[in-house]
Amino acid sequence: MSVFGDIAEIVLEFVGDVLIDYILKPILKNIGASVRWLFYLGNKSYKEIYLKKHNTLYGFMIIVSSILLFIYLRFF
Repeated sequence: MSVFGDIAEIVLEFVGDVLIDYILKPILKNIGASVRWLFYLGNKSYKEIYLKKHNTLYGFMIIVSSILLFIYLRFF
């Protein structure tokens, strides 16, 4: 590999890490915390729920479920 190929690989890896860590994860965490807050019917504060584990996972599952539901309703 050339030097420019190595530099391009490093830059792309850095940009990908920044996109995932600082843009995608907070969005998924907010979605997951919002749905959990709705599940608790507002009995717990949003801040308390936001600090719990697995909000990012719940947000990801909600996005994937929404996409699958859209595909199912659109094509079947």
